Amino acid sequence: MAGFRLPAPSPLEMSDRNLSKAWTKFHQNFTNFELATGIKEKGDAIRIATLLSVIGQEAVDTFNTFIFPTGDETKFEKVLEKFENHCKGKKNTTYERHMFNCRNQQAGENIDSFVTALKALAESCEFGELKDSLILDRVILGISDRQLKQQLLRTEVLTLDKAIGIIRTAAAASAQLDHMTSESSEVHALSKHSQNRSGKPKYTHVNRPKHPTGSSSRNKSSKKGICRNCGGAFPHDGDCPAKGKRCNFCKKLNHFSKVCRSRLKSEPEQANTIQQNQIENPDSDSEYTFEVNPSGSRAKRPNINIDVAGTNIPAVIDTGATVNVMSEDTYQSLQVTPVLQHETINIYAYGSKKPLTVIGKFIADTTYKDNTVNSEFYVAKGVSDTLVSFTTAEALSLVRICYNVSTGTSLNKILDEYSDRFEGIGKLADATCKLHVNSDVSPVSQPHRRVPFKVRKKVEAELKRLKSLDIIEPVKDTPTPWVSPIRVVTKPTRPNEIRLCVDMRAPNKAIQRERHVTPTIDDIIANLNGATIFSKLDLNNGYHQIELDKDSRYLTVFLYSCWTVSVQAFEFWSQ
Repeated sequence: MAGFRLPAPSPLEMSDRNLSKAWTKFHQNFTNFELATGIKEKGDAIRIATLLSVIGQEAVDTFNTFIFPTGDETKFEKVLEKFENHCKGKKNTTYERHMFNCRNQQAGENIDSFVTALKALAESCEFGELKDSLILDRVILGISDRQLKQQLLRTEVLTLDKAIGIIRTAAAASAQLDHMTSESSEVHALSKHSQNRSGKPKYTHVNRPKHPTGSSSRNKSSKKGICRNCGGAFPHDGDCPAKGKRCNFCKKLNHFSKVCRSRLKSEPEQANTIQQNQIENPDSDSEYTFEVNPSGSRAKRPNINIDVAGTNIPAVIDTGATVNVMSEDTYQSLQVTPVLQHETINIYAYGSKKPLTVIGKFIADTTYKDNTVNSEFYVAKGVSDTLVSFTTAEALSLVRICYNVSTGTSLNKILDEYSDRFEGIGKLADATCKLHVNSDVSPVSQPHRRVPFKVRKKVEAELKRLKSLDIIEPVKDTPTPWVSPIRVVTKPTRPNEIRLCVDMRAPNKAIQRERHVTPTIDDIIANLNGATIFSKLDLNNGYHQIELDKDSRYLTVFLYSCWTVSVQAFEFWSQ
């Protein structure tokens, strides 16, 4: 002990925002230092000198401003009292309570550290007899676990010690559960398999390749003759078709959406891993399982509720399983607990070489709606869901095998029998669209807009196609008071195709609007009440299937080179 040297307390921070708390902390540390070093047994002069040596220069400067009655500057208790009055007078109770009420449990902080911090903050809040009650309130409001918070709020006659005990128990249970589940993956599918002669299952891993993303894959595609900007053949004879074009996905220039890097990066990677057992010895007594499980996915599972031994429990149907599996907690929750039989079967979770801990098995009546079967359940640790095997699910009429699916009448037969119904784009029968024109509006004949040479062949081909479908018709030897230009637009998703839009902004000013009430979704759903047969209509070219009244076609005349054309069908005009 002769060589042992006790470190001095940290200096008192006179600039601390909470000087009262800082003084309390320093005073406690200095008192312990005096006791440990034996200085407390010395005279006042030595104690005062020691205090001023460790308290820090800021505090010494403050000491020099103190005014003592004659003789008190040599008394240790009087010096200590001066510091006490100076520091304690700086306490702001409102601020202390604010800091207390803002204190929440930090990430990774256990309940004991959290409560200790709250108690330390409460010391300077002057709560009096309400201190424990207010600390309890702060514990409930400040813990990060929402479910645990609800449990505390539901507990009657809750005290601070009781709340701490509940939180400690929950934390311990959570840690134990994490340790249990870390040894094996979550069981989604279970089935019996045989062991090979070596006594261990032989595993084969098949990993699906991930979707190529990033610039490296794009560079490789260009080397193979595919342009990274338009997706077409590379190199190009001229400029890339994507040059100057805007991507429909990221809205950036000079590339198409089908090769957009942002879109490829946003697509989820295929991370399914398939692991199966190679069965070499079908005569072995031990049994193993295999599973196919999308990693990290629990969506769209066949969840049901079944009655087992008179208790309604949630379960998951697994058509790949040949055994029913139940967790120990679910087994304990059954109203009538069946007697467990000893079982030595080996059940493996997916990706684990260590079998699940099977506690035993029981046989009980299993009911779903009007179907009841006598089923065998294995109770195992580390299982979260009750799994219903294919055999049990089929017996309960939950699943059914369809070996042969017949579609009845073949598609080709229907197309041959009603071939006239599938020619062209179709037309709405016994109805035309009549446009009502305000005679006070003067007709406008707009000049022809020149079309770039690069797309003229596409425009002429599109005009011929529309004419062959009776969507447009040439205007010959007839005055045309209304003439509108056309706009050529490249289709965003198919850059090699174009769309012709008639700029009808001028005629639209003369067309009088007809008022119709648009039905709501509720109106449509009400009309569907009792319906049993539904048809799905493709709205492709839907506007072209409504014929324009002959007296209204003069409004839709447009010019292109040697063409003077009138629209026969209701066109999707440029607004």
